[in-house]
Amino acid sequence: MPALLIEQRKNECSVLLHDAFREDLFNAAIKKISSQEKLAQYLSEKLNKPITREQVKSWKNGKHVYGWKIFTPFVVLSELAQITGVTEKDILSQVDKYDRLWLDPRKSMLLVSATQNVKLMKKDAELYVDLLSLLPERTLETQRARKHIPLFYTADEKIINLWSEASWQKSCITIKRQVELNNLFFEGLALYAGEGVTKTINAYNGGIYFGNSEPSIINLFLAWLDSILLNYNPVFCIDFNGCSIDENKIKSFWASNIDKNMNVENIKIRLRRNLGSDLLKNYGIFQVKINNTVLKSFIIELLERTKPLILSNSEYAIYYLKGLLAAEGSVSSKGVLKAVSIGCVNKEQRTFISKILNKLKLNYSMGQNQFSITGWESFYKLYRADAFEILQVNNYSKKQRFLEGLKAHQFTNGIIKLRDFAEKEFTAQDWSRKYGLKYYISGHRFLKRLVSKGFLRTCVRNGCRYYGMAPGKQDMFNAIWSL
Repeated sequence: MPALLIEQRKNECSVLLHDAFREDLFNAAIKKISSQEKLAQYLSEKLNKPITREQVKSWKNGKHVYGWKIFTPFVVLSELAQITGVTEKDILSQVDKYDRLWLDPRKSMLLVSATQNVKLMKKDAELYVDLLSLLPERTLETQRARKHIPLFYTADEKIINLWSEASWQKSCITIKRQVELNNLFFEGLALYAGEGVTKTINAYNGGIYFGNSEPSIINLFLAWLDSILLNYNPVFCIDFNGCSIDENKIKSFWASNIDKNMNVENIKIRLRRNLGSDLLKNYGIFQVKINNTVLKSFIIELLERTKPLILSNSEYAIYYLKGLLAAEGSVSSKGVLKAVSIGCVNKEQRTFISKILNKLKLNYSMGQNQFSITGWESFYKLYRADAFEILQVNNYSKKQRFLEGLKAHQFTNGIIKLRDFAEKEFTAQDWSRKYGLKYYISGHRFLKRLVSKGFLRTCVRNGCRYYGMAPGKQDMFNAIWSL
């Protein structure tokens, strides 16, 4: 046993020795000192804390009168070793159980150790992430349990079992070893980052919680869980804001729209009259809860450790942005698209979102509680990326509002009007006549703006300025013309 490990045992744990060895060790020490009472006095002086004869007797018996096991602090056994001449190595070889359980050297090889790099691999031309490289070392801090409990794992080529020795039996989770880096993986991460409970020390720390008013988003979240986990037991409930409700109607709506087998009778409905949110109208907010401290720490670690991976690839960043827009996005459009907003108050998450928007070269501003993506070029990038592809049925569609607002935008209208001049050069006067503008100057100013944006090219011949389609913009024109 390495000296450092022995020192750790002394300071941190108590042990239960095999019965015969324990009794012989204490009897030998008592014989050397002369009595249990004098042994208690000796240990009190050596360890600088009061120890009674009854404690010595309990450690010697290793069992309470009512039956439970009594563990002996290793610092006490270390003193007994010096009295009797037995080595600490011999004592450790006779240990039956450890408290704390994770200090058991027989299990030390199963402890999750720190991994610096996310491990990626290719399979069937697709890229996968090895989740073994993304495991948390410890549980999160909790109010009702010891803080930062170490985690253990076993793994083969297909699955990983992750558990805590000091938590309840249901703490073990089974994780898929390899997960494809696709849109589902990154959208699911963004959904939980936006809508899930991520705080560390609070009443929710016993598991993960996710809620939304859209069945499509709940289904996406459950599909994401299915893509990374092999066993989990969700509990479903509905938060509703109102005084009188038709419970059967609400339960029927969610049961028919959620892609998960569930017993309708087991779904709870909670009246939340104090919330006052429009999102609680219609059919309420559907909550998915999974009570598991190990799962919570795994999800939080996954959110943090995948951030560099997301920022390394524009496609991954787009997938993540789609999840954010589905969870926390809103569209400011009163006829004309003004802004696409993402709600966020968490400081670390705000920093990460700003990096994503910079990675995608989107124009944005930061408010106190949200980001606002602005500018026609940014709107166009969101349109081409199909940023609102996650459909809605319980609220007014963000995608419909976005497309309507984009189509009504001045630059969009201008590009749509260019379709009539797609095959020829034209002048500002041609433009004004075509669209019935009263003043030549207004058409000329608008065309100059299209030139400044790179949508049109221009040239002067015989003292007259001509405009034409800018090279390399045909795909953009076709996309806008198809609105």
